[in-house]
Amino acid sequence: MIEVERKFLITPETRDRISSLGGSLLARKHLHDTYYDTVDHRMVQQDHWLRKRGERWELKYRHRLYGGQEKEEGASLGRPGCSTLEQKGVLQDTSDRKGVLQDTSDIKSVFKNNAERNNVLKHTDHYREETNEHLILAHLEEVFQIRTKTMEMKPGVVVTMDTLLECGILVPLVEVRCVRECYIVRIPRNLEGVGEKGGECEEVRVDLDECECGEGGGGTYGVGEVEIMVSSLTDVEPAAQKCRDLALQLGDCPSLPPGGKVPFCLKRSKPQLWETLLGNGVLRRP
Repeated sequence: MIEVERKFLITPETRDRISSLGGSLLARKHLHDTYYDTVDHRMVQQDHWLRKRGERWELKYRHRLYGGQEKEEGASLGRPGCSTLEQKGVLQDTSDRKGVLQDTSDIKSVFKNNAERNNVLKHTDHYREETNEHLILAHLEEVFQIRTKTMEMKPGVVVTMDTLLECGILVPLVEVRCVRECYIVRIPRNLEGVGEKGGECEEVRVDLDECECGEGGGGTYGVGEVEIMVSSLTDVEPAAQKCRDLALQLGDCPSLPPGGKVPFCLKRSKPQLWETLLGNGVLRRP
């Protein structure tokens, strides 16, 4: 699955706006996430975010939707909130790790022109999300040469994610605690029906996070996120526009969308790494 999301800043009116759109609160929960990386921070420098929430491991990594890159003020757009862009109608689907290119020049765009399309896509996150521990291990071995299979050859050793912690291969990166409110908002399934009554609708998830950094981090941060999960590359563009349109209705959407809670905490707990990630284009300056 591909996670398409757009962040916005929570305002005092956000919850009222959700209610006015018929949104309903599904849950309010406390989250405690610990993010991990290699000692030399290889993972985050390649836009891979590994976390443990409770007993569950999750890996999110940039979905390189477009094979080429556009430059903006001298920086690559391959960072959270942005997407690398290719003007030749070719997409690269990272679900095939060999990088098979697919011709998508015949896909009908939902945008009026390339400028609008590029603006929406570069400000919308596209991430692959993996929650199967065995697949996470396989991905880490393939991309970062973490040799789990070699470790398994030792008698009696069955490698798990916790094994990588015990061996010191993975170390804590940042700790994030937050109170999350999860909402469901119904929007028209067809973009052309936006603003019209009736018609077929789909449910979109909206999360409001009030975050607090772990020890040594300091500070609080309120950020909202509109999220749509899609299974096909052809669904990314319409999902990106829906996320953008709903985010504009719910909160404060600056010209550059706000960063997430992890960059916020990294800036405070590991400012040198934060600057490095800004410099190589993984993060953007808020």
